[in-house]
Amino acid sequence: MDVYFTLTAEGFGEELSPGLVSIREALVNMLMHADYFSPSRSRIRIFTDRIEYYNPGGLPKPFSELKNKDISLPRNPVLAKLFRMVKLAENAGFGLDKIDDNWRAYNNTRPEFLIEFDSVVLSFKLETINDSVGDSVGDIASSTREGKTTDKIIRLVAKNREITAPEMAKEIGITIRSVERNLDKLKKLGLLKRIGPDNGGYWQLVSDK
Repeated sequence: MDVYFTLTAEGFGEELSPGLVSIREALVNMLMHADYFSPSRSRIRIFTDRIEYYNPGGLPKPFSELKNKDISLPRNPVLAKLFRMVKLAENAGFGLDKIDDNWRAYNNTRPEFLIEFDSVVLSFKLETINDSVGDSVGDIASSTREGKTTDKIIRLVAKNREITAPEMAKEIGITIRSVERNLDKLKKLGLLKRIGPDNGGYWQLVSDK
């Protein structure tokens, strides 16, 4: 997730993306509720289509009850207290709602839970290229393998060849410098060209030739 954020004077990130809020909340919950006596270990795996959190240890109550009621039952209360002290956790038990609501706001999908008696798996579906852009654009984005930012830039250019770097930064939610860095990647790979000057010119994908 290539998104812009800033640090406060206290050293905390001021997330502008609800996606970051959601995955951070999932990480905090994973650490607070992990079974550290289990032979398994907590882990986070990143796939092309999802981010997957695995945590050893079952739930203290049925999932539906935890989801519908404000219940806070951390397996590791000392860790929970530390996170509350630095304002990364709350007493009320709103963690599941915070994860769900923010991820839906980020890419309009809901996190998926796979709950076993001795483990919990939480999956966040990642955004994929819109099929309406066209197969050729999708092939270009896949061939770059440079991450989601280049995919999003290609999609934006396919929709509007005259889009500017600041407009891309605003649409994607990253800095202009990050956009320019990814534009340079695409140009060096020969997948994107700039036709004309910065003011008044336009972008050209190789599929537009």
